[in-house]
Amino acid sequence: MFRTALWQVSKPDSAAIESSGWLRWWLGDQAGLRDLTAEQIASGALADYDVLVVPNGPGTEAPDSLREQGKAALTESVHAN
Repeated sequence: MFRTALWQVSKPDSAAIESSGWLRWWLGDQAGLRDLTAEQIASGALADYDVLVVPNGPGTEAPDSLREQGKAALTESVHAN
């Protein structure tokens, strides 16, 4: 089984809330889904997961919330897998 995490980029965006809510319900039962924050991604938490699901949300908010350390951690995780 894959270790799966979900990163809901935008808290106030209705599309992000709807997309992530459905994914939490479905994948939570099927794959043991866990939520991650941008801070957790930046601190290296992606090493504990095989799959990161990022539902709908504003595209500009993701890189802003990750900052440089988070972008580097995400890039490293993608290259490692």
